[in-house]
Amino acid sequence: MTFVQRLARAQMVLGAGAVAVGVVGFVSARHVAFNASIAPRLGPADLSLQAMSLNRLAALVVIGLGAVGVLAGATQRPIWGAVPAAGFALLALQVLIQWRPAGTNWFASIGSNFSFSLLGCVGFAVTACLERNAATQDRLSQADP
Repeated sequence: MTFVQRLARAQMVLGAGAVAVGVVGFVSARHVAFNASIAPRLGPADLSLQAMSLNRLAALVVIGLGAVGVLAGATQRPIWGAVPAAGFALLALQVLIQWRPAGTNWFASIGSNFSFSLLGCVGFAVTACLERNAATQDRLSQADP
């Protein structure tokens, strides 16, 4: 297995993880409004720090970004890996801007959403950049006699 294939596999794993988190968030938020500012938190209720909070709108966004990440890994196109990286960066920025108890919170975000979004952003950005550089190096090495 080549380095590019390993990076593509990493993108597929990151994307599948994001899709799984989005599906769990969508199912757990089935009894609240589509874009409610307060949504149920993911994780066991007896935990003092529950994992994340997603409303159905945020869950669909996370599912979409994860699906694009899986597609990026399956097609091994670095530019497709940059799309979920940018999307997760915007999600992280949204958490920082709108995370306050009495404000407009489009995705029902809490602080844990920031770390999840940052993980997706950095993971997809690093794999996309490395995949692009490795593919360029492969083309250059094949061009040299």
